[in-house]
Amino acid sequence: MAFDRRTFMDSTFRHTAQAVVILIALLVSGCAADPNVPMQASAAPFGSQVTLIYVPGIGGFGHDDRGWLKGLRAAGYEGKVEVWDWNGRMGPIEALWAHDRQRAEARHIAGRIRQIRADSPAAPIVLVGHSAGTGVVVNGLEDLPPDVRVDELVLLAPALSRSYDLTVALRHVRGRADVFDSDRDTLVLAIGTFLFGTVDGVHSEAAGHGGFVAPHGADSHAYGRLHMHPYSRDRQRAGDDGGHEGILTPRVAATVVAPLLNESLPSDGPRRPDGPAIAVVDP
Repeated sequence: MAFDRRTFMDSTFRHTAQAVVILIALLVSGCAADPNVPMQASAAPFGSQVTLIYVPGIGGFGHDDRGWLKGLRAAGYEGKVEVWDWNGRMGPIEALWAHDRQRAEARHIAGRIRQIRADSPAAPIVLVGHSAGTGVVVNGLEDLPPDVRVDELVLLAPALSRSYDLTVALRHVRGRADVFDSDRDTLVLAIGTFLFGTVDGVHSEAAGHGGFVAPHGADSHAYGRLHMHPYSRDRQRAGDDGGHEGILTPRVAATVVAPLLNESLPSDGPRRPDGPAIAVVDP
């Protein structure tokens, strides 16, 4: 059998990529604080009619994601949570490069948003994505009809390229779009994305490391909804070390993210002691 240099190089690169991803996963695992750490509930609770759709990254819905949602609960969120575990049984690199799968799942999420709006037109919808899940979230917004919008958008350590044009997605956000980045998230969202690409297929620094920049021709009115939150002392005090999973620390969810949502989401009565269970959507 003749030696095929291209096949050999492709195979070598893929095996090397898998090894690096495993190393990154080992280095960033355990960065988030224990989700069982007790936290005082907010005095300004969320309303119970909210639906929060959470989309994790290429590693799937795990311990740190659960911790973040528990932190939100501790801050008073009592609405519904739907987790869209979009990557199924794919490995991290396979999920990162599975752009057709990402777009298909984005269309499903857009369909779910349309269904919620049809069933409860006034019920608030919050859309949250972490890492590569932010690409699925943004694509889902882009697939919505012109007259359908969510109330809030939260992008945690986005693995999208910095100059990705968010215009269409932001036009489907009624309230705020909050982005949490960190210049310390270098291993994953600078080195990692240079090597393996961002979720939108660009080999460059990701927005979760350096923040979004509006490209030429972007809608300035839509971008006015975008609020960037670089790594800060507040996040550090809440247990965020600035790494890729640091933003998922429960205290960050409770003390940094929840107050932003509480400013604009309605409260519809006294806080109940326990919120409903998390519904995991596993395509």
